[in-house]
Amino acid sequence: MYAARLHKLRNRISSKVIPRRVGDQEYRSIKTSQRSNVQWWTIANLDMRQRIDNRGSNEMLDLFFSKPIYTALRLLAVPTKPYDTRSAHQPMLTDRSGKDPDPVQNLYPGSWAGSRIICLGDDSEEIPNAFTAKEVDEIWKYRPKSIYPFCGDPSLFIWGQYAVADSSRYGFWADPEFYPTHSEVWVLRNLTSLEYVRSDAIPTSDNWDRQLRYDLQTGLQGAPGLAQVLLMRIVWSTSENIGYLAFPRLHQGSWAGDRLDVQSLKNVDREMKEGGWKDVSADAARDLSDLWKYYWEEVDVGKL
Repeated sequence: MYAARLHKLRNRISSKVIPRRVGDQEYRSIKTSQRSNVQWWTIANLDMRQRIDNRGSNEMLDLFFSKPIYTALRLLAVPTKPYDTRSAHQPMLTDRSGKDPDPVQNLYPGSWAGSRIICLGDDSEEIPNAFTAKEVDEIWKYRPKSIYPFCGDPSLFIWGQYAVADSSRYGFWADPEFYPTHSEVWVLRNLTSLEYVRSDAIPTSDNWDRQLRYDLQTGLQGAPGLAQVLLMRIVWSTSENIGYLAFPRLHQGSWAGDRLDVQSLKNVDREMKEGGWKDVSADAARDLSDLWKYYWEEVDVGKL
């Protein structure tokens, strides 16, 4: 489905130039021939020194609707029920499953909750404020003026998720009733700035239609949805060269490197009200609608 969606988007792009327009602002067109050197991206957990790479492509457009960004959202999502995480550490678990790959991809939801998350471009030469002085010193030991290698190679757990598709044997996985459910309202929270985005306040599409709607309740599955909001807010690079999805200012998200989690609204609603949290759902919905309109030219932004 994602591959077909990307193909449709690219077919709408001129083979010579891409217009740059958002609202009344015009941006200089660039030729597609200049995209051959676009940077590679990785979604990184700065505290756990783990990362999820978008294997096989260096296009931001591919990452926008790919498995890695949805994997990151699941890793940030704290389940609404308790679960046993002991099986999540078994090295052979993911290569024994051949029946249902999705549960294995959801094996350890919430393991990244509360960590500093960022989507790094390998052209980055500027250090985000999320890094401590000690971490900055560590970064320079890897390679001058680059923060990309700081997070190291993907962990065994992350690689295990990609190994599922190649497995041909049955195995065991956590009880599906403990997975983050899609029938309730979820909130993507910034624990650093005390801001949050509600899943039911983000417009999404029905079967990849160009018209965005607010009446579709898809929880964490929206496409677009919270996963795309997450990406737009954590992306970071000092280079604006991001390929087909060259949306203005997309290369530096306002939440890059902040501590994040995803929670069921019913579990944290009282906490956020008493703690003075700020609902930035409208801003996130507007940014996403602008980007959607950027490629589809016409979109019903509903409440905006």
